[in-house]
Amino acid sequence: MQRIACLFFCLLPLCAHAQAVQKDTKATTAAKKNGSTAPVATPAKAMFSDNIVAVFRAVQASGLAGAKSEFESTTQYEARLASWKGGTKKYVFVVESNGQPDDFANYTFKYDADAKEMLLTVGSKYEVSDSVQLRSIRTVLGTYVGVNAFGVKKLITRMVEETYYVKLSPSSPFHLFTWAGPSWFSWGMDPAAARANKESLRIAVVGTVPSPEATEEKSPAEPTINRPRQVLVYSRTLPFSLEELRVINSRTGATVASFPSR
Repeated sequence: MQRIACLFFCLLPLCAHAQAVQKDTKATTAAKKNGSTAPVATPAKAMFSDNIVAVFRAVQASGLAGAKSEFESTTQYEARLASWKGGTKKYVFVVESNGQPDDFANYTFKYDADAKEMLLTVGSKYEVSDSVQLRSIRTVLGTYVGVNAFGVKKLITRMVEETYYVKLSPSSPFHLFTWAGPSWFSWGMDPAAARANKESLRIAVVGTVPSPEATEEKSPAEPTINRPRQVLVYSRTLPFSLEELRVINSRTGATVASFPSR
């Protein structure tokens, strides 16, 4: 696979200010986690997700965010974190569905018509992490024609991708994953309701931001023949103390199932 030398062969810049393209995804009943029954939840009013972008920016703007600086003593660093006053506010963040096949999806829903239950798997077959991707926003900046050393031309799309995560605190009341891999949940659901609402189901993590350690990493992804996209990726992460997992209907915002900490 030959890489396109876009920095040296930028010909015919096109659509320098193309329209921004954003990917933004915006469900009680008796519930079971990994085969154990959890308390029955009370039907809730329609509720939508808090905006992770706005929350991340607010934490950054507090002046308390960031990792320990080389010019900051341990005492100063610990004092800075201790001055954080936002650790008691509870947030509800809907986790976008990444649209991947089941083996690679962030989470999947599957209905069992015999048991009349909806089954939820959180975490893919190949990856379980203490970080949960909430939202990814791609903004197209424009296009240009790139030529590699062999004279192969390709239309390259330049874009910025902003991805937001929460990193689950080891001290969270709710432990979503174990060493065994993905977690499984289920709850009773009428077949007609399951058929009508399955595609609208999303999960939401509920909890607090225990410290202002907002982090941001920047990494470029250069274009290739098979992947003609020049992407600048920003990965932004907030610490998160998970207290509850919810299933939400993304069309109405209503809570369908709730799995509280225990």
